[in-house]
Amino acid sequence: MYEERDFELEPKGSNGFAIGPEKSSSGNALLMINPHTSFYFRPEVHMVSEEGLNAYGAVTWGQFFIYQGFNAHNGWMHTSAKADAIDLFSLEVEERSEGFFYRHGAEWKPFETKTLRLNYKEEDGSMAERDFTAFYSHHGPVIRAEGERWIAIALMVEREKALTQSYMRTKTRNHAEFHQTMQLQTNSSNSTVYADKDGTIAYYHGNFVPVRDPSL
Repeated sequence: MYEERDFELEPKGSNGFAIGPEKSSSGNALLMINPHTSFYFRPEVHMVSEEGLNAYGAVTWGQFFIYQGFNAHNGWMHTSAKADAIDLFSLEVEERSEGFFYRHGAEWKPFETKTLRLNYKEEDGSMAERDFTAFYSHHGPVIRAEGERWIAIALMVEREKALTQSYMRTKTRNHAEFHQTMQLQTNSSNSTVYADKDGTIAYYHGNFVPVRDPSL
Protein backbone atom coordinates (compact mmCIF):
# COMPACT_ATOMS: atom_id res chain seq x y z
CA MET A 1 0.00 0.00 0.00
CA TYR A 2 1.34 3.44 -0.91
CA GLU A 3 2.16 5.66 2.07
CA GLU A 4 2.21 9.38 1.44
CA ARG A 5 5.43 11.05 2.56
CA ASP A 6 5.33 13.22 5.65
CA PHE A 7 6.91 16.43 4.34
CA GLU A 8 7.34 17.75 7.89
CA LEU A 9 10.04 15.14 8.56
CA GLU A 10 13.63 16.33 8.15
CA PRO A 11 15.40 14.57 5.23
CA LYS A 12 18.53 12.65 6.21
CA GLY A 13 21.70 11.58 4.44
CA SER A 14 22.92 12.51 0.97
CA ASN A 15 23.53 10.92 -2.41
CA GLY A 16 26.21 11.61 -4.95
CA PHE A 17 27.74 9.78 -7.88
CA ALA A 18 30.24 10.47 -10.65
CA ILE A 19 30.29 9.08 -14.19
CA GLY A 20 33.54 8.84 -16.13
CA PRO A 21 33.75 10.32 -19.66
CA GLU A 22 33.89 6.86 -21.29
CA LYS A 23 30.46 6.09 -19.77
CA SER A 24 28.68 9.34 -20.70
CA SER A 25 27.10 10.21 -24.05
CA SER A 26 28.75 13.65 -24.03
CA GLY A 27 32.23 12.30 -23.41
CA ASN A 28 32.51 14.50 -20.32
CA ALA A 29 32.69 13.47 -16.69
CA LEU A 30 29.36 13.92 -14.87
CA LEU A 31 28.69 14.61 -11.20
CA MET A 32 25.34 14.30 -9.43
CA ILE A 33 24.95 16.27 -6.18
CA ASN A 34 21.91 15.51 -4.05
CA PRO A 35 22.06 16.60 -0.39
CA HIS A 36 18.99 15.42 1.53
CA THR A 37 18.23 18.51 3.53
CA SER A 38 15.23 20.72 4.10
CA PHE A 39 14.67 23.75 1.90
CA TYR A 40 16.10 26.28 4.37
CA PHE A 41 18.85 24.11 5.89
CA ARG A 42 21.27 24.31 2.98
CA PRO A 43 20.59 27.14 0.49
CA GLU A 44 22.24 27.38 -2.92
CA VAL A 45 24.57 30.34 -3.46
CA HIS A 46 26.93 31.68 -6.12
CA MET A 47 30.24 32.99 -4.73
CA VAL A 48 32.24 35.37 -6.93
CA SER A 49 35.22 37.51 -5.97
CA GLU A 50 37.52 39.97 -7.72
CA GLU A 51 40.40 37.61 -6.89
CA GLY A 52 38.99 34.98 -9.24
CA LEU A 53 36.76 32.84 -7.03
CA ASN A 54 33.72 31.61 -8.97
CA ALA A 55 31.93 28.71 -7.30
CA TYR A 56 28.31 27.62 -7.04
CA GLY A 57 26.63 25.19 -4.69
CA ALA A 58 25.17 24.56 -1.26
CA VAL A 59 26.13 26.09 2.06
CA THR A 60 24.96 25.59 5.63
CA TRP A 61 24.05 28.62 7.74
CA GLY A 62 27.01 30.92 8.28
CA GLN A 63 29.50 29.10 6.06
CA PHE A 64 31.68 31.29 3.83
CA PHE A 65 32.61 28.42 1.51
CA ILE A 66 30.71 26.19 -0.92
CA TYR A 67 30.20 22.93 0.94
CA GLN A 68 28.86 20.86 -1.97
CA GLY A 69 29.17 22.31 -5.45
CA PHE A 70 31.43 23.16 -8.36
CA ASN A 71 33.56 25.82 -10.02
CA ALA A 72 34.60 26.16 -13.67
CA HIS A 73 37.07 23.26 -13.31
CA ASN A 74 35.68 20.61 -10.97
CA GLY A 75 32.89 19.61 -8.59
CA TRP A 76 32.68 17.88 -5.21
CA MET A 77 29.92 16.17 -3.28
CA HIS A 78 30.04 15.11 0.38
CA THR A 79 27.90 12.18 1.47
CA SER A 80 27.20 11.18 5.05
CA ALA A 81 29.67 8.51 6.13
CA LYS A 82 29.46 5.91 8.87
CA ALA A 83 33.14 6.19 9.80
CA ASP A 84 33.78 5.72 13.52
CA ALA A 85 35.66 8.98 14.13
CA ILE A 86 34.57 9.67 17.74
CA ASP A 87 35.45 7.89 20.98
CA LEU A 88 33.75 8.07 24.37
CA PHE A 89 35.59 7.41 27.63
CA SER A 90 33.87 6.33 30.86
CA LEU A 91 35.75 7.98 33.72
CA GLU A 92 35.95 7.03 37.37
CA VAL A 93 35.69 10.34 39.23
CA GLU A 94 36.67 11.36 42.73
CA GLU A 95 35.97 14.68 44.44
CA ARG A 96 38.75 15.99 46.66
CA SER A 97 39.29 19.20 48.58
CA GLU A 98 41.31 20.62 45.67
CA GLY A 99 38.73 19.67 43.02
CA PHE A 100 37.59 16.77 40.85
CA PHE A 101 39.98 14.05 39.67
CA TYR A 102 39.63 11.10 37.29
CA ARG A 103 41.54 7.82 37.20
CA HIS A 104 43.75 7.05 34.20
CA GLY A 105 45.46 3.70 34.71
CA ALA A 106 47.13 3.87 38.10
CA GLU A 107 47.20 7.67 38.07
CA TRP A 108 44.61 10.20 39.26
CA LYS A 109 44.53 13.32 37.07
CA PRO A 110 42.85 16.64 37.85
CA PHE A 111 40.20 17.93 35.47
CA GLU A 112 40.81 21.22 33.76
CA THR A 113 37.86 23.55 34.26
CA LYS A 114 36.38 26.45 32.30
CA THR A 115 33.54 28.76 33.20
CA LEU A 116 30.98 29.09 30.40
CA ARG A 117 28.47 31.94 30.53
CA LEU A 118 25.16 31.55 28.72
CA ASN A 119 22.65 34.31 28.10
CA TYR A 120 18.96 33.41 28.03
CA LYS A 121 15.55 35.05 28.04
CA GLU A 122 13.23 34.93 31.05
CA GLU A 123 9.49 34.36 30.71
CA ASP A 124 8.87 38.10 31.06
CA GLY A 125 11.19 38.79 28.11
CA SER A 126 14.10 40.12 30.16
CA MET A 127 17.60 38.81 29.58
CA ALA A 128 19.53 36.88 32.21
CA GLU A 129 22.77 34.93 32.37
CA ARG A 130 24.02 31.78 34.07
CA ASP A 131 27.50 30.40 34.57
CA PHE A 132 28.36 26.72 34.08
CA THR A 133 31.57 24.90 34.96
CA ALA A 134 32.84 22.68 32.15
CA PHE A 135 35.27 19.84 32.91
CA TYR A 136 38.00 18.66 30.51
CA SER A 137 40.05 15.46 30.63
CA HIS A 138 43.07 14.72 28.44
CA HIS A 139 40.64 12.73 26.25
CA GLY A 140 38.36 15.72 25.77
CA PRO A 141 35.45 17.50 27.47
CA VAL A 142 32.94 15.82 29.75
CA ILE A 143 29.52 15.75 28.07
CA ARG A 144 27.33 13.77 30.47
CA ALA A 145 27.18 11.39 33.43
CA GLU A 146 26.16 7.74 33.50
CA GLY A 147 25.55 6.72 37.07
CA GLU A 148 28.64 7.63 39.05
CA ARG A 149 30.87 7.83 35.98
CA TRP A 150 31.49 10.84 33.77
CA ILE A 151 31.62 10.45 29.99
CA ALA A 152 34.31 12.35 28.08
CA ILE A 153 34.32 12.68 24.29
CA ALA A 154 37.37 12.57 22.00
CA LEU A 155 36.99 13.91 18.49
CA MET A 156 38.97 15.76 15.87
CA VAL A 157 39.22 19.50 16.70
CA GLU A 158 41.23 21.30 14.01
CA ARG A 159 39.26 24.48 13.42
CA GLU A 160 41.81 26.38 11.31
CA LYS A 161 42.76 23.36 9.21
CA ALA A 162 39.09 22.45 8.69
CA LEU A 163 38.21 25.94 7.50
CA THR A 164 41.28 25.98 5.26
CA GLN A 165 40.36 22.66 3.67
CA SER A 166 36.72 23.65 3.14
CA TYR A 167 37.57 27.02 1.59
CA MET A 168 40.61 26.07 -0.49
CA ARG A 169 38.86 23.23 -2.30
CA THR A 170 36.51 25.82 -3.86
CA LYS A 171 39.58 27.28 -5.66
CA THR A 172 41.08 24.00 -6.92
CA ARG A 173 41.45 23.52 -10.68
CA ASN A 174 42.21 19.82 -11.06
CA HIS A 175 42.33 16.59 -9.12
CA ALA A 176 45.94 17.04 -8.03
CA GLU A 177 45.07 20.32 -6.31
CA PHE A 178 41.87 18.86 -4.84
CA HIS A 179 43.78 15.83 -3.56
CA GLN A 180 46.25 18.17 -1.87
CA THR A 181 43.47 19.84 0.12
CA MET A 182 42.20 16.41 1.17
CA GLN A 183 45.58 15.75 2.80
CA LEU A 184 44.59 18.17 5.59
CA GLN A 185 42.26 15.32 6.69
CA THR A 186 39.70 17.37 8.61
CA ASN A 187 36.49 16.24 6.90
CA SER A 188 35.64 13.85 9.71
CA SER A 189 32.03 12.91 9.00
CA ASN A 190 31.76 12.52 5.23
CA SER A 191 32.90 10.69 2.16
CA THR A 192 33.57 12.68 -1.01
CA VAL A 193 32.67 12.17 -4.68
CA TYR A 194 34.65 14.21 -7.23
CA ALA A 195 34.65 14.94 -10.97
CA ASP A 196 36.44 17.49 -13.17
CA LYS A 197 36.61 18.85 -16.72
CA ASP A 198 39.74 16.78 -17.40
CA GLY A 199 37.61 13.63 -17.13
CA THR A 200 38.93 12.55 -13.74
CA ILE A 201 36.47 11.10 -11.24
CA ALA A 202 37.30 10.01 -7.70
CA TYR A 203 35.76 8.68 -4.52
CA TYR A 204 37.23 9.30 -1.06
CA HIS A 205 35.89 6.88 1.52
CA GLY A 206 36.07 9.21 4.49
CA ASN A 207 38.85 11.69 5.18
CA PHE A 208 39.66 11.38 8.89
CA VAL A 209 39.72 8.33 11.15
CA PRO A 210 41.66 8.42 14.44
CA VAL A 211 44.59 6.04 14.88
CA ARG A 212 43.70 3.82 17.85
CA ASP A 213 45.70 1.44 19.99
CA PRO A 214 44.54 -2.03 18.82
CA SER A 215 45.46 -3.56 22.18
CA LEU A 216 42.71 -1.62 23.98
